[in-house]
Amino acid sequence: MKLEKIKRGLLFSFLFTLLFATITFGALRVSTCNHNEIGRPVGGRNGDQTGYEYNIKKLYDGKWDFCLRYEGEDAEKARNLASKLACVLAVNDLCGYDTSNREGLINALVKADYDPNAIKRCEATCSSSTNAVWITVGHYLGIKKLENMNPRTMTGWMLKRYQRHGFKVYYDKSYLDGTNNLPGDVLVNSGIHTVVVVDKKDVKKARKGKITKELLLSIAEEQLP
Repeated sequence: MKLEKIKRGLLFSFLFTLLFATITFGALRVSTCNHNEIGRPVGGRNGDQTGYEYNIKKLYDGKWDFCLRYEGEDAEKARNLASKLACVLAVNDLCGYDTSNREGLINALVKADYDPNAIKRCEATCSSSTNAVWITVGHYLGIKKLENMNPRTMTGWMLKRYQRHGFKVYYDKSYLDGTNNLPGDVLVNSGIHTVVVVDKKDVKKARKGKITKELLLSIAEEQLP
């Protein structure tokens, strides 16, 4: 009798773990800036001409070396804002990809007073778009460590530089495959590519135009319990 109870307990535990992992993984996507409209790293027109220069994908195996998670001041709120900002920038087709104009996005955000929906057509790269997201989060929350991030930081420099700005590094596989990831996490294949993990709900809201500057400001100003 006891053996049967133990077996049932182990089975329920396994099923719960599997269900939790499925729900968590299914709720995650990545915001990724890839290549220009002609499939190259340089050239092309400002903005996303194809819808795939800067877009949303399912969380995938990008041979990630590590996960960077912001755990500094107002961490939960900051990660929430990062997910929403990364979604808006990926779906509104105002930012495309071009390594020769990699600071175009952050410059456009500055001119638009950090309203992601009001930027002029511009360009970025995977790393510079990620930098722009977190710099913008810093401005919304008044966090100097994030505001002062270097917009030119490339993937090969992210490990050391992001740690200076309140990010913790995770190497375990569970932080690279969606098992323990949170929206706002930054996955990095050093020297190759980087993406921002986002919430599937934020993707839907962004596509419906529901993530406005007013919403972002309200999140930034609300008091967490």
